[in-house]
Amino acid sequence: MLKYRLMAVPLLALASATPAFAQSSDPSEAAKIDTTEFELSTGADYSVGSYGAASDTTVWSIPVEAKLRSGNFRISASLPYVSIKGPGRVVGGVVVFDPSSTTPVNSSGIGDLSVSSGYLLTRESGALPAFELGGTVKIPTASAQIGTGEVDYSVQMSAFKSQPARCFMRRQLTI
Repeated sequence: MLKYRLMAVPLLALASATPAFAQSSDPSEAAKIDTTEFELSTGADYSVGSYGAASDTTVWSIPVEAKLRSGNFRISASLPYVSIKGPGRVVGGVVVFDPSSTTPVNSSGIGDLSVSSGYLLTRESGALPAFELGGTVKIPTASAQIGTGEVDYSVQMSAFKSQPARCFMRRQLTI
């Protein structure tokens, strides 16, 4: 299976970017830890692939995300506009092919709402990443052709490291 994906860095995040939660020896940086920050972002995801079907499925997703950080706590909500054409279905943000379905999808609209929260366990320190424990609930707000129609949930542990803002577009090839 060959799949192309084009991802754009969130446009609004560039306009309303806030500093990362990085640990620093500078005392003025420590004050930023106790602040409350709000971010609003959007982007675009385009993918094409066969996903096990005889023909390709094309998916556009344009999410809008709101994120609030206060101290070590984070809560965010994301609601995408999704357009899908082909025999595949979007399930939890992933395109899958249902061999029992004979009707290709040609649908677009609001996708499922995802609400997540997390608690920052450790902050970045030198070469070490930050670690966050979090969870996500997906609420079915999409039509049957776009979403699953069911509530899904997950728990995750994330590790992340801040990088300089120098990459505006990325092309990813997955085989």
